[in-house]
Amino acid sequence: LLSGIGIKSAWNQLKIAEHSEEIVDVALLLGQIVHEMQIERGLSAGFVSSDGALFVNDIPLQREAVDNALAQFRAHSSSLLLDYEAESRRLETEFEVLQAMRNQVSNLLIDTPKMAAYYTNAIRSVIELNEVMLSDIDASPLMRPSLAWINLSEAKEAAGLERAMGAVGFGQG
Repeated sequence: LLSGIGIKSAWNQLKIAEHSEEIVDVALLLGQIVHEMQIERGLSAGFVSSDGALFVNDIPLQREAVDNALAQFRAHSSSLLLDYEAESRRLETEFEVLQAMRNQVSNLLIDTPKMAAYYTNAIRSVIELNEVMLSDIDASPLMRPSLAWINLSEAKEAAGLERAMGAVGFGQG
């Protein structure tokens, strides 16, 4: 009886650890999407504000980096996202219009504030999914690092907004 209780407790701890590991793996992929999207936002801001004179060669490479990060995320997160349906739906909604936004940027059919607002909303949806997932980690040794990761993501986004606005200034001369 005592062995059975011990085995059940160990089994529960194993399941919690496996779930936490899956969340951390997906959180790292989401962090990569945020990073790549922040770079794309900054390059796009500089491109649009310079009327297409700056970052012409950089943007296609960065778009490919974003697409690769999204593909990795989608390939490794499908089962976990069932637990976060609302946040996942919002994320997918933002990325369904990504190509249309890119076309507007490439053809200079959008102004910088509207372009930056789209990217900021898309990035925000990724960060929010990450925050919700990381807050669900039950393994106590991972709680503090998870909270630190969330705070770091927020600080990084604030710095990314500053970089994007700096690119606008450089783009306008």
